[in-house]
Amino acid sequence: MPSKSAPLTQAAIRRMIKENVNTAERARQANVRNDARGSRPIRGQDAAPAV
Repeated sequence: MPSKSAPLTQAAIRRMIKENVNTAERARQANVRNDARGSRPIRGQDAAPAV
């Protein structure tokens, strides 16, 4: 039987969303830098890192 966990608070949900947005923004910036250098992602590489 799975253990019971506390319900997510609004603050916890906002923090999770902010972390995901920040991660996506870092990935976008890395892709922009790669494009500026003429690099291409390796075949099969996703734009955003797996979370």
